[in-house]
Amino acid sequence: MSLAPRHDQIIHELEDLDVDTAAELVRRIRGELTAARSLRVSLSQLDSQATPAQAYRAQATENAWRAMDREFGLLSATEAAARTGGKSSAGRTYASDARRNGRLLGVKRLNRVLYPDFQFGPEGPLPVIRDLRTAADELDIDEATVLLWLTAPTTWWGDDARPVDHLDDPGAVLSAFRSHFGTIW
Repeated sequence: MSLAPRHDQIIHELEDLDVDTAAELVRRIRGELTAARSLRVSLSQLDSQATPAQAYRAQATENAWRAMDREFGLLSATEAAARTGGKSSAGRTYASDARRNGRLLGVKRLNRVLYPDFQFGPEGPLPVIRDLRTAADELDIDEATVLLWLTAPTTWWGDDARPVDHLDDPGAVLSAFRSHFGTIW
């Protein structure tokens, strides 16, 4: 795509911007160019052609993970251990053991497992997480899907609230989960 036809108009609009706004605009444009370049490289390495719907779903999922990280934080194993009062040196062991035992849910991102901070209460992992993990295993639902479901709006509570907003009501969250994933059409 060429900017040549609108070159003069763009230059005129940029001249009217203050320095901070212009710097932010340049930062955003560079970010978009970097993202487009990365996507082109990734797509060129696929053995098959990606459809626009597949690309859209992948981006929507990535956006959901980033939103989760911004709102709640995605903790490293060491940070998860520290969140429960554990020693950081035992972090990886604590987090992987808790995940293996169903007390924590994790997501693999960039070659490491991260743990959303909303799973933790003052005493450690919330008990509802183990219940969700058990139900997910019974329904053959992976951890990433459970975590994304927890932060997605649902009509279960009548107000498009998210399950994560109701973790203080474990029975309702588990019922909503089973209703969502256990319904056979």
